[in-house]
Amino acid sequence: MVDKTEEKPEKKPDDAASSKAGRDQADVGGAEMSALLMMLFGLMGAIRGPHWALVQGEADNLGMALDDCIRHYFPDFELGPAGALVLVSGAGMVPRVMVDVAMAKQAEEAKKEKEKTGDGK
Repeated sequence: MVDKTEEKPEKKPDDAASSKAGRDQADVGGAEMSALLMMLFGLMGAIRGPHWALVQGEADNLGMALDDCIRHYFPDFELGPAGALVLVSGAGMVPRVMVDVAMAKQAEEAKKEKEKTGDGK
């Protein structure tokens, strides 16, 4: 008797990197990587200066390249629900932290300016 069940070909890492159709909803992709990079570099921009901030196009390009690299070297990588929670939570909190940092920096500069002019004593 002949077995007529089809064997599915094993997915190669290169196929995983180029195939967007079979990705799981909780899976990380280029758009998610882009958002994460915008958050990280935005925070760096708030702390170290605006020259560290990325524009959206840079983040998109880096996000896609990072996604492709992860899929190539770690084809079985899955974010899972806990990782998705961390990513989404970070997306909501990091911009707020950036505002806090910027506000603290402005307050410190204003305090120094008052002390310099003698108004703060």
